[in-house]
Amino acid sequence: MLLAGFIFTKGVKKPFYGHHDWNGVQYANMARNFVRYGFLNTRFGQVENSGLAEKDDSNNYIYNYNTHHPSLLPILISFSFKVFGIYEWSARLVPIVFSLGTILGFYFLGRLFFSGMIGFFIAAFAAATPMMVYFGKMPVHEPLILCWSVWSIYWYVKWLNTKESKFFTLLLVFAFLNGITGWPGYFLYPIISLHAFLFDRKIWRRSLVLWLVLFLTFTAHLAHTFILTGSITGGGLLEIFLKRLNQETDPIQAAIIGFSWKKYMIQEARWLTVYFTRPLVISGLILILRTVFAVLQGLSLHRGRLRFSLAESIIFLSFLFGLSYPLVFSNAVFIHDYLNIYFLPFFVLSAGWIISKVSKFFPPKIVFLLSLLLFTLVAIERRGFVKALQESSMHKVGFNLGLAVKQRTDFGEAVLVAAPQFAAHFSKFAYFYADRKIGFWEGNVQDFQREKDGMSKNYKYLITVDPMPAVEELKQEFDKMEGEKAGELTFYKLL
Repeated sequence: MLLAGFIFTKGVKKPFYGHHDWNGVQYANMARNFVRYGFLNTRFGQVENSGLAEKDDSNNYIYNYNTHHPSLLPILISFSFKVFGIYEWSARLVPIVFSLGTILGFYFLGRLFFSGMIGFFIAAFAAATPMMVYFGKMPVHEPLILCWSVWSIYWYVKWLNTKESKFFTLLLVFAFLNGITGWPGYFLYPIISLHAFLFDRKIWRRSLVLWLVLFLTFTAHLAHTFILTGSITGGGLLEIFLKRLNQETDPIQAAIIGFSWKKYMIQEARWLTVYFTRPLVISGLILILRTVFAVLQGLSLHRGRLRFSLAESIIFLSFLFGLSYPLVFSNAVFIHDYLNIYFLPFFVLSAGWIISKVSKFFPPKIVFLLSLLLFTLVAIERRGFVKALQESSMHKVGFNLGLAVKQRTDFGEAVLVAAPQFAAHFSKFAYFYADRKIGFWEGNVQDFQREKDGMSKNYKYLITVDPMPAVEELKQEFDKMEGEKAGELTFYKLL
C-alpha cells in the first residue's frame, strides 16, 4: 500500500493540462459549483457553469446541467475541496483513495485464491501498470467503479464459498455503489449471475436481485435527470448514449472520429500492450488458452462437464467484465483509452494464477524471486511511455488562457474568445482555471462590425490565440482596438 501510495501521488500537484485531463477540469469545476451553490440549491445536479451563474426573472440561478453520469464523483470531490481547498491535488485525492482500495482488494483476492505472497504480487502488478500509474489518480469515474467492482468480485466469491448472507448483503451494497457511480460497473453483475448459473445453481436465482438493484439506481438517475431538466433524457443523456454506441448523428463528427472495427481492433491490441505491459498481456493470453482447452476437453471427454478451478472461472469472469464495455460502447473506448482499465483484474489475476502454477515446481524462495523479476519487468517496460503521459501538456493553451483571464478580470465579468476550434478542444480548461464566464465567437469582418456593440455590453475583453489565428482581415479589424499581448494570447478591450 505504501508503494502504491507513492506511485499514485507522484505528480499530484501538476495542473490539469495533460492527456485526458479534461476529466479533471470538468469534474473539479462541477465540484467547485457544489461548494459555491450548495447541494440543495443545485438539487445535487452536476453544474457546468463557470464564473457566477446568471439568474432568471425569479432570482433563481440558471444552471447548465450535465447528466451523462450520476453525481457521486463530483460530490466526493466537493467534500475534499471543502476540507482541503480547491486544488488539483485535492481533486486527485478522491481517485487515489479508491485506487488504493482497488490495490487492497487485489491483495485479498490473491490471498483468497492462492496465498498471501501471491496476493501481494498481484496488488504490486496492478499498482505498477501504466494504466494505474497515470489514470489511477485522475478525477474520473473509473477508479471508483474499478474499486467497487474488484470488491464485488471478492464478496461474490466469499458468498459462493460460504453461502453466508452477510457476504451477499455486502455484494448488494457494492452493486448499489457501482450503480450510483457510473455505467461500466453495470456490466459486472449479469456476468456474476451467469457464473452463478454455471457453477452453483443454488444461488443464481438470488443473484438476480443484483439486477433489481441496478434497475433501481438507473431509474433513480432518470428521475433525477427529469427533476433537473424536465426530461428523462435531458442534459445530453440520450445523445451521449447514442454516440457511445457508435451511432454518431453528426456526419462531421463521425468523419473526425473515423471509427472502423478494423482500426478499433488494432488500436485495442496496441493499447492493451502499452497500458498493461507485455508480461501481463501474455499471462492473460495463457489463461485464455487454458480456458479454451478446458472447454474443448470438457465437451469432448466429460459429457459437457467443465473442469475449472474456482480461481480460473473467476479470472475468466473478470475477462468478460473487461471485454463487455469495449464491445458494447466501442465508440467510447475508441476515443477514451482509459476505459480499458476494466481489463486490469483479468491481467493481474492471470499473472497470479501463473505464479501459483509455477510454485508447484519450485521452492518458495525461487518463486518469490521469479515473481519479483516479473514485477520488475512490469514496472520498467513502459517507463518512457509513462514519463510521456505524466509530462503531457497538449491542453496547456487552455490552462494559460484561463489563468490569464482570471488575472485580468473580476469575478462576475465575462470575456469572449475569438479563436477557431478553441471551444471544442480547450473550453473546459479555460472554464476551470478562469472561473469566469467565457463566450466563444467565430465569424467574418461583417459579423464582427455588426455584433461589436453587443459584445461591448457583455464582455470585457475579446481574446485571440496565436496557434488558432483569425483570418488576416479580421485580425486587422481587431487591431483597431487597444490590445495587450500575453504570451500567445492577445487581450483586446471591449468595454
